[in-house]
Amino acid sequence: MTELSRTILAEYQVRKKKAQKTRFIELIRAHFPQAAVEEDNGTPLSRNIVVGSPEQARIIFTAHYDTCAVLPFPNLMTLSVPLYVLYMLAFAVIFAVLCFAVNFGMFRLLPLRWASFVAPLPCIGLLLLMLIGPANKHTANDNTSGVVTLCELMAGMDEETRAKCCFVFFDNEELGLLGSAFFRRRHRAAVQDKLLVNLDCVSDGDNIMLMLSKRARAAYAERLPALFGQSGDKTLLTGGSSLLVMSDHRKFPVHIGVAAFNRNPVFGLYAGRIHTSRDTVFDERNIEYLRQGLTRLAQSM
Repeated sequence: MTELSRTILAEYQVRKKKAQKTRFIELIRAHFPQAAVEEDNGTPLSRNIVVGSPEQARIIFTAHYDTCAVLPFPNLMTLSVPLYVLYMLAFAVIFAVLCFAVNFGMFRLLPLRWASFVAPLPCIGLLLLMLIGPANKHTANDNTSGVVTLCELMAGMDEETRAKCCFVFFDNEELGLLGSAFFRRRHRAAVQDKLLVNLDCVSDGDNIMLMLSKRARAAYAERLPALFGQSGDKTLLTGGSSLLVMSDHRKFPVHIGVAAFNRNPVFGLYAGRIHTSRDTVFDERNIEYLRQGLTRLAQSM
């Protein structure tokens, strides 16, 4: 990997508060002076970092650079409907027990009129924890891996290939895909028929999944295996755009969402450490495999 990528992995994994994001923006602009910052001036403020012209590019590569709050439970990402259902049921049961315990205690200790105000606190507390809780200091997979892959792509491409591309670091994915929504509004005509490849959680797992929208599948599915090839124990998978995997690519009509998954023999593909302090797995082989395959894709455009 380049020195920039190693610096990001070692020193810039926390990009949650405005000052932390500004520090990261300054790092990217120091290495790529042509990078522009597009601000939507909304609440919350989204600042996307754009390298290249979305209007002139033939392909757009993206990854979100904002990071999440640390949670006591993982934000499970899976393509398995049974596993997702079981996980959500388990979460619902645990959360219901917690709410019952809190409310039972409050109604015993407080007058009824005060206890009624306390009842919603577990729900409110969980929401606040997810949105404005303490920053996760370990974001190797979600989404330092996508950020590093974008940097490796830009650094490794020759000038002719790079001229075909636009690279975008989205802000505020963790708050509801806000940065990518702003980017689509601002460049609606340019992105309507253009392939967008989004990298999110690509460093933990040997199964590299390319999730294609209907239009992307019709135009690109057949040539992707040859462009990526085989690489040791890495398995390339292609399929439709799963409703169970929410990321920035879903905002765009012609997209490929890229993520890495582990495989369970019973439940299938999953990523289970994100949003927790255990998000420390960073397989450089995934980054290099994607860099080579995506570079070939750009050259073929």
